[in-house]
Amino acid sequence: MTTWCLFLLSCVLFASVTGEKFSHDLVYKRLVTAYVASCPAQDIRNWTCYWCVWPNVTRLTVTHIFSGEMFLGDAQIYGYGGYTDQYAVFAFRGTRSWENWVQDFAFFQTVPFHGSIPGAEVHWGFMEGYRSLRDQVRQAAAFYRKRLPKKPFLVLGHSLGGAIATLAAADLRVENSTNPIELWTFGSPRLGNTRFAEFVDRSTTGSWRIVNRRDPVPHLPMNFLGFEHVNTEYWMQNSTSWKICDKMEDAECSDSLWSYDVGDHVFYLDIPEWLARPFGCY
Repeated sequence: MTTWCLFLLSCVLFASVTGEKFSHDLVYKRLVTAYVASCPAQDIRNWTCYWCVWPNVTRLTVTHIFSGEMFLGDAQIYGYGGYTDQYAVFAFRGTRSWENWVQDFAFFQTVPFHGSIPGAEVHWGFMEGYRSLRDQVRQAAAFYRKRLPKKPFLVLGHSLGGAIATLAAADLRVENSTNPIELWTFGSPRLGNTRFAEFVDRSTTGSWRIVNRRDPVPHLPMNFLGFEHVNTEYWMQNSTSWKICDKMEDAECSDSLWSYDVGDHVFYLDIPEWLARPFGCY
């Protein structure tokens, strides 16, 4: 089956709980909504930031700004919560210096959420980072559950933000949220063992893990250290064609690569994330 046929098939089979079919336009909306998290807090609150006013991006009413610290490296954890009448968004930013947190973190694992997920272990550094803003995320979730009962929670992130988003999605289910949870990540690193990945897969109504071409970050930390990705990988060949991967770690998808291109990490859907830097984002 050709990549194009797989792409068309995905439009039929992989529908968002918001009612939108998987497509280039939908992925574009999710990516730019995730990029909003990289902008100054006041601009996000007013929905006037560089990414907020991009064409066809849904305007959100922003109610929460998340802020925490990594315990290794020099990255700050940052994000926002917002909503429409149809869904709530939890978005987390990446980091400009992703090389630093990859190099600085010792890749050992810890039990997340006080053992609430049997057998699960996750990257200690990512978990400590999420822990620093966990109460803020849970407060936002409580607010949205009352305002939007049973409406979808969309959890988004690029790069480091993808790792934090995955932990947040798992935590929302640990919290027994009655809202459906969608997880959208772009260039996310691995962050937990098989039991954790399986829990995330069971806990979400949809998980879209987008990998752009030869992006190196999704290949870290290494699989042989006990880390495994969550489903489902959508491996971008270019901005409009995709390969949908059946396994958590599919040797016929991005795991088939032997060389990488750092530029692909900041060029999803052919949109350079650095475009917003002159406007205060990141």
